[in-house]
Amino acid sequence: MVAMGNVKEDLTCSSWQQTQHVLFQLANLCFCLSYLVPNSRRGILTMHLLLIIGFLMFSTWSWNTLCAPDIFLWNFIFMLLNMGHVLYIIYKMHPVLFTEELEAIYRNMFLPFKISRQLFRKLVDTQYAQIISLRPGDTYAVQNLTRTDRLGLLITGKL
Repeated sequence: MVAMGNVKEDLTCSSWQQTQHVLFQLANLCFCLSYLVPNSRRGILTMHLLLIIGFLMFSTWSWNTLCAPDIFLWNFIFMLLNMGHVLYIIYKMHPVLFTEELEAIYRNMFLPFKISRQLFRKLVDTQYAQIISLRPGDTYAVQNLTRTDRLGLLITGKL
């Protein structure tokens, strides 16, 4: 009977243990807030930043208060994964800039079809496209001699 009394006492939380530290509570608050952000690029960035802060607090709590290396390691790895994801999101969010001529082509020909700036950047990359400048008198193509396996687009001037 005495053992049952001890078990019953252990199941009821009569007082807070040292493991329910303020870092533990703040980390869980960061997790809760991270899942409340809106579904947008900035929202997802905010979510991952809050997760980083939460996992950092959990790591600090598990190392300093709980002294549990396995919990520390898991939370530290999750924090690093979220940091990598934040860097990727920031990379994807940076603006894609073009020269004046390519910007005009994008705005007039590709934007009406809702082609993204990233996709247009790939299309005009040197792997797929070649931008050449011709002077008056230069030949662009000769009938029955020049291969016609590429699309040509006149940016400025007459042809």
